[in-house]
Amino acid sequence: MIEINLMSGGSAHAARRRRSSADASPSKAASPWHLAASLPGLATLLVLALLHPGARDRQRVLEDRVTQAMSDSTALAGLISSADQLRAGRDSVAARVQVIRELDQGRYVWSHILDEVAAAMPEFTWLTRIAEAGGGDKVQVEIEGRTANTFALTRFMNRLEASPFLASVSLVGTEQVAERLPDGAEWVLSAFVLRVSYQPRPTVGNPA
Repeated sequence: MIEINLMSGGSAHAARRRRSSADASPSKAASPWHLAASLPGLATLLVLALLHPGARDRQRVLEDRVTQAMSDSTALAGLISSADQLRAGRDSVAARVQVIRELDQGRYVWSHILDEVAAAMPEFTWLTRIAEAGGGDKVQVEIEGRTANTFALTRFMNRLEASPFLASVSLVGTEQVAERLPDGAEWVLSAFVLRVSYQPRPTVGNPA
């Protein structure tokens, strides 16, 4: 009778199955740890994925603000340039007006002087010479004439001093002179020399 020992083969096969199960079990047991270790990386990727659209939005907002700031700066520079041009134009006009006023005042100096001297003339007094004298900033005028008496000369000087265009009236000199009349007689008069300064009226307002 033939007998076949199946236990040895069976045992070997069973042993191989047990080793295969033993080799496979550690991997099954380790898979939760591997999953736990990968969670932080997954969380980081998730956070980055969530924050990335917000970062793009903030960058877009910042770029818009920068663009708006550059536009505002350009507009402000244009306004400043316009204001400078207006200010320069105003200063130029003011300078021209001042020059015109100075020319106008200089043109009417002698008209004012002659008008004021003629209005201040008393009776029995006449003039022989009016001329500019001296220099400096103010116009000074010498007035020469004749008068019948010293009282008339005093009135003449007081009237000149009261003029709004004349000031600093002073008597340079006086002397007695004889004027021959047509009938051959002589008339003793007082010859005088006065000096006055012309002063223009102050202009009203400031051409600023």
